Amino acid sequence: MKIHPLSFVALAALAATAPAQIVPGLKLTPVASGFSSPILAIQDPTDPKTMFVVQQRGIVRTVVGGVLQATPFLTLAVNNSNSEGGLLGLAFDPNYATNRYFYVNYTDAAGDTNIVRFTRSAGNARVADPASAFRLAYIDQPFANHNGGTLRFGPSDGLLYIGMGDGGSSNDPNNLAQTLTGTLMGKMLRIDPSRDDFPSDPNKNYGIPATNPFVGIAGEDEIWSYGLRNPWKWSFDNPKWLGKGGMVIADVGQNAREEVNYEPAGRMGRNYGWRVMEGNLTTGLGGGTGPFQAPIHEYVRTLGRSITGGYVYRGLQLGTMFGRYFFADYITGKIWSFRLNFDGAGEGSATDLIDHTSDLTPSPFFVSSIDVDSTGELYILDYSGGRLLKLDPENRVWTSSISSGLTSPAVSTHVGAIRHLALSDGIEMQLLPQTGTSFQNNFFVTLKTDVTTAAVFDVELQTRVAGTTEPRTIKIMARNWTTGLFDQVGTGTATQTTSLTTAIGFGTDYRRTSDGAILLRIDATGPTRVGTLRYDRLSSVVR
Repeated sequence: MKIHPLSFVALAALAATAPAQIVPGLKLTPVASGFSSPILAIQDPTDPKTMFVVQQRGIVRTVVGGVLQATPFLTLAVNNSNSEGGLLGLAFDPNYATNRYFYVNYTDAAGDTNIVRFTRSAGNARVADPASAFRLAYIDQPFANHNGGTLRFGPSDGLLYIGMGDGGSSNDPNNLAQTLTGTLMGKMLRIDPSRDDFPSDPNKNYGIPATNPFVGIAGEDEIWSYGLRNPWKWSFDNPKWLGKGGMVIADVGQNAREEVNYEPAGRMGRNYGWRVMEGNLTTGLGGGTGPFQAPIHEYVRTLGRSITGGYVYRGLQLGTMFGRYFFADYITGKIWSFRLNFDGAGEGSATDLIDHTSDLTPSPFFVSSIDVDSTGELYILDYSGGRLLKLDPENRVWTSSISSGLTSPAVSTHVGAIRHLALSDGIEMQLLPQTGTSFQNNFFVTLKTDVTTAAVFDVELQTRVAGTTEPRTIKIMARNWTTGLFDQVGTGTATQTTSLTTAIGFGTDYRRTSDGAILLRIDATGPTRVGTLRYDRLSSVVR
């Protein structure tokens, strides 16, 4: 079936009145199985083909290219006597490629928290050196539950952040989360693992960052923020992937609310309210004074009873899911996402909640973690089924790569990082032509689709010119895999004040059957005046 290209000009008018809404379907693709009580999947920072899966009962497994390796990366003796103890966190040092350091968070036989540094084997990147254990911190736990567990390095400061629960039991009986002296329970901690400020204390082998909020005043110096009940899973919105660098904290509730808190980068010293507040509800337990930082999202116990935090999606494959925070509930198996918005002060808010449960898990399972790989794509762990699954698009087209082409005498310059071209994200590509008799420059976009039957794909392109009043001619060409040639499938003119949108239908001639690839070439030609051609938006959808 061959689909005739649609008119560039006619569809510009159509799109102005009824713009296409790109709402991708999602699916879970199995990556690996055979795990026992998995609670974390983490990318090897030196090898994009390797992921490590942390098993709660003390073993770190290695997955290479989707194949579970027989030899574990690390085996530890941990507390296995309660459901919230064991091996709970792992983080790689920012300089892991050279120093081979990584850090684990586990509860020992007595149920107390240990933060321990290990070194990867010098001769085998898939095996840790068990003799290299060096304990950074030992923290006494008053009860068996609410141990927190997640470790992460700050994306801009390179310091180690540790999420600590309130110490357990129920209703924080010792009011530890609101107490700033004599306890680290119910807190987010920030330490410097590269030095030791406590040489005479065997339980503290780390440094205190001078900019921590309670340095020099009443309060434990390690505290970054407080008023947390059990921040089992939390993450940074990584600037490397166009995130804002803030911290998104999923805090497990007591008996009324599960909540998500947002902390802009550098906004230290915040009080998230527990035990005085549970979400936006006053508990009546007292024990602290505000101001309390309200959550950006909460849900009631009829929807779930133990929140599993995740990540703000900053990958390529899920298209307009970009900028949405994915999270789940461990007990009910529900999986949601909301759009994370920011005001002028950098504060976050949540809008447009989507329930993905029926789409992803017709038979809900225990979601113990939502994690991310080196490209920003998301993974989900099935705790009881022992599976690692990847969040993928379903029945749609997505942008898989963008590259520039160059025809003399043009100069092509990419401004900023490009994830996917979408006006709502404020991401753009600029092509800056030299002065001359004429210029031509182009870029190539590889789209991919998982649709295997004959279908029509709409592609929208919005362009405009800045810095000159001269128009630019835009040509859109698609690789015809039958003939091997680029067919011109659309043309239009971009001016300084007009942004054109086109939709083009593609049949099987333009879709490579082996991997679903659709290769576009987008050319711009123009007169001598120097200017900037801006591609504001490139998106695609299955019709």
